[in-house]
Amino acid sequence: MKKSLDGNRPQAEFKIGDVVLALDLIHRSCNAPKWLGPFQVAAISRGGAISLAPHGGDDAPPLPELNCAHHQLVRLEEAPKPPIDHYEVDCILAHRRNSKAMQFKVHWRGFPSREDTWESISAFPDPELLTGYASTLGSLRSANAVRKAVGMPPQRARNLQPRRG
Repeated sequence: MKKSLDGNRPQAEFKIGDVVLALDLIHRSCNAPKWLGPFQVAAISRGGAISLAPHGGDDAPPLPELNCAHHQLVRLEEAPKPPIDHYEVDCILAHRRNSKAMQFKVHWRGFPSREDTWESISAFPDPELLTGYASTLGSLRSANAVRKAVGMPPQRARNLQPRRG
């Protein structure tokens, strides 16, 4: 029975010296931060309890308990990042017409693909991004639809001469 319990016990994913944030279990106020820290992993017991020590000087808040379980900690590199004040367009992926308004699927620089959004023309202060996207489209019809929505004149098809032979 002891072997089966030991086999099912989760192993500590942290090493001594890792810098972590600890979950605030008391969470006295809704305005209080969810994570405390940063702390440094001081020791890991056989049972999996992790002892923490303040990291970065004496200004770190005191912990109510110095031992935490592995699921109450997160590495500082994996900690949630504060929201970004400025978003930058990496590229425009697609376009669609939605209720007579043109929308563009935008991939934001520094964000994963699951964060791509559909934006209207009014979200683009510089039409250069949209005209650049229109020039990458293979279909003349699609490119002209985008150029028309932006307020630019459509491109004309090249005069093709019939093949003789």
